[in-house]
Amino acid sequence: MGDGNKTGAPLAGVLGKFLLVYRNLFELICLNVFFVICCVPVVTIPMAVSALAQTMMALHREQDTHLLRRYWSLFLHPVLGQYFTVLPLLLLEAFLGFGLLIYIGARNAAPIVWVGCGMNVVAFGLSVAAGMYLVPWMVSSGEKYWAAWKHAFLLAVAKLPYTVTALAAMALIWIICLRWFQQCWIAFFLVVFSLSSYIGTACADRWVVELLGDETD
Repeated sequence: MGDGNKTGAPLAGVLGKFLLVYRNLFELICLNVFFVICCVPVVTIPMAVSALAQTMMALHREQDTHLLRRYWSLFLHPVLGQYFTVLPLLLLEAFLGFGLLIYIGARNAAPIVWVGCGMNVVAFGLSVAAGMYLVPWMVSSGEKYWAAWKHAFLLAVAKLPYTVTALAAMALIWIICLRWFQQCWIAFFLVVFSLSSYIGTACADRWVVELLGDETD
């Protein structure tokens, strides 16, 4: 299944992307498992997220059929600038997600609390959307830190309809997996991270490439 597109011609359209995922399904499952394992030490989560996103970029651009080798190469040889660019965004998402759980757990709360909850939801959604664009932008532009953050958030807002569509597709993947594999959590964790990462990265990478051109290897 890991042979990719043997003809060398790009697979265009939605059907082409489905075929691309199908042909690399085994590698995607392995990537999913390795990603979960690499996140266990916590401090390596930014490395795992960056490596997975860059591997999904390679799959989307059909640059490499050796996805597992690429992932481990990126994970084991991280770029320090990328690590410290991804880390703050992950911390922000964790902080906003924890705050959202507190709001959801509130009972008989005053209206002002629900206003705060709404603002928290918007901020969390925007941070997740910016996270879709962050790694593709860093890789293609070479920017890091504040500059990469700024352009990731700007892209998330500028391409809002497409961003919302991508987030909805990712949410749908999670909902389907939760419903389908509710009696088998191991099967759920075999597919959900890599598939949702591919959807988000592919959508974000399309617009980054359109703006900057394909400057990666």
